[in-house]
Amino acid sequence: MALVVADRVKETTTSTGTGAITLGGAEPNFRTFSSVLSDADTTYYAIIDDNNLAFEVGLGTYASSGNTITRTTVLASSNSNNAVNFSAGTKDVFLTYPADKSVNRDASGNVSVSGGVTATSFTGNITGNVTGNVTGAVTATQVDLTGQGDLRLQDASGGQYVALQAPATVGSSFTFTLPSADGSADQLLKTDGSGNLSFATINPAPSFTATADGAIANGDTLIVTSAGKLKPAGIDIVNVNPPVRNATKLTVDSGYAYPGGNASYAFDTTTNQTAVFFSEFQSGSRKSGIFMVSIDDGIGAAATLSKGSFNQLVGSNSYIDQYEMLYDPDISKLVIFYKHQSSTRLYAVVGTVSGTSVTFATAVEASTDSIDYCRAAYDTTNNKYIVVYKRGSNLYGRVVSISGTTPSFESEVTIYDLEQGVDSQNITIAFSPDDDKFIVAFQNDAVSTNSVRCRSLAISGSSITVGTDTQILSGNVQITKGNNLKMVYDTEHDVFCMTYTRSTNSYYVDFRTLSINGSGVTVGSEYTVVSVGQSGSPVNLTFNATDGKCYIGYKNSSNANYIISFDAGSNTAGTALKVSADTAAYQSYVEIVYDSHRQKMVMTGDNGYNNDLESYMVSGTDGQTNLTAENYVGIADAAYSDGDTATCQTVGAVDDAQSSLTPGQLYYVQNNGSLSTSAGSPSVVGGVAIASTKLLITRS
Repeated sequence: MALVVADRVKETTTSTGTGAITLGGAEPNFRTFSSVLSDADTTYYAIIDDNNLAFEVGLGTYASSGNTITRTTVLASSNSNNAVNFSAGTKDVFLTYPADKSVNRDASGNVSVSGGVTATSFTGNITGNVTGNVTGAVTATQVDLTGQGDLRLQDASGGQYVALQAPATVGSSFTFTLPSADGSADQLLKTDGSGNLSFATINPAPSFTATADGAIANGDTLIVTSAGKLKPAGIDIVNVNPPVRNATKLTVDSGYAYPGGNASYAFDTTTNQTAVFFSEFQSGSRKSGIFMVSIDDGIGAAATLSKGSFNQLVGSNSYIDQYEMLYDPDISKLVIFYKHQSSTRLYAVVGTVSGTSVTFATAVEASTDSIDYCRAAYDTTNNKYIVVYKRGSNLYGRVVSISGTTPSFESEVTIYDLEQGVDSQNITIAFSPDDDKFIVAFQNDAVSTNSVRCRSLAISGSSITVGTDTQILSGNVQITKGNNLKMVYDTEHDVFCMTYTRSTNSYYVDFRTLSINGSGVTVGSEYTVVSVGQSGSPVNLTFNATDGKCYIGYKNSSNANYIISFDAGSNTAGTALKVSADTAAYQSYVEIVYDSHRQKMVMTGDNGYNNDLESYMVSGTDGQTNLTAENYVGIADAAYSDGDTATCQTVGAVDDAQSSLTPGQLYYVQNNGSLSTSAGSPSVVGGVAIASTKLLITRS
């Protein structure tokens, strides 16, 4: 229904009384009501009875059924503005526009509306005074409210309102431009001085902002660098000269005779500890398990190694004699692949680290077949493993996935048909995140043909795609039998790095790079790193992401362990560092792992002189405090990434991101960035604790 007003609509009626009237047809040169009205439409009507000098003006409702007008509301009439009781006879009925319903400009050009104004839209400029309600969409290039008029926004009931009003005097006109989107909780509107408004966080406490130099945690003590950036107070890592330096020794286990021939190390990036897996045999007791080893706080030689208690995987005169341990970053757990001494079968087990304790889930057996040796690597793209092993005269591989703490072995895939006489311990595998492929290298030490070979591997669903065979070494050039073929991936130069001990008269430790080339492998040149002077010298390596170099651990002819750096970019070796004394007499292996938290390396081996398992912390980097008596500026109010605009709370602000503070105590910033009630060196006041989690920032 709609209110309809139209021109030249006029009919007659003979209806009587005060009820609805029936329309009788149009007058000459006029239109009918039905031609402009639909059923239930309303309109303004007038009824004229010339015979009885009666009239009526009102709002009527049209009904198409019966062609009638119901006299809904009487606006004016000859019956004191009430409905007229019409007598018999013909009367005129027509559409009209009542005067008190019309909108007109007054003598000053203003429009006054006593009721509401409703429209689909208002288009154009609205100027002058508008009195009353305006309902509907208003589309205009501008709306001028003159004379300090209010813009009133009413509440849901239409009673109370919020009004916006200009000041009594505006010296110069200006415009506020609103933001294009909503801000965050607790933000306020601010202006740029040119009328552009935006949302901003207002920190009522004293603070300033600067670019973050490295990652910043909420509540970190901060220094300002010479470049004007904010950086956490603490230990900065710097390169040292010589390129490696011995810092400390830790006896992991005493008086044991190794049955497994190696230890396996993995760095846990969640707890920032190194897991050491090994088997021991002493006084008739056999067992296998893990020690968690960590590098403690300290600068340079002040840093030390410490260990937790032994976490046993198998025991009761049972042990594991071949194994590979890896850290799984996807599930933040340790995964151990191993051959059990009694069953000689391949297993996998997941270890969960809590503090220095390791809880082992149920071990899963790959099959009932016996194996000789196993090595494994982790695919960071597919979050799966490939484990390789020798069984019979073949080298095999399996894809392994972890669900929760349960490993799942896929079907066995043949990698290479090895000849009889192969040294099963000289197998190594590594993964390239740049190529999403592995390289497996192995020694095929047969009677007639001695060679070291390799192949690329890729995970394809639950299977392994095996690349073409590539020969690395052949002829009389052999690798010393034992754990003497090792490979890692160098993320600095995007190549696989391999080291091994060559069984020639001089017994060299050599180095070369490998790279993926389609389904094949491109073998780089061989470089001699150092002469070890005796057969059977074990060797191992790790990649140091801090300086982008590989570090090789080895034993020389005087039965001492050494470490040396090698740069795959320039193919140059650093200066060798003696890690252990000549009496150490390591028998069969060297293990080395990179601690990415302390940016140092942990090196280990079995001491044949006293049957100890010993670890040494060595370093291609060192640490020194960045804190001075002048550069401490305050505490971070949130966490920031490198390059973010960070806010530093300064003197007078209260930081609420601390823990375990004693209210009323004065706290000093230590050289590692922590807070303590004792003065550090240098002595820098951090603030006064006002609650266990709150520090009022002060300076001495």
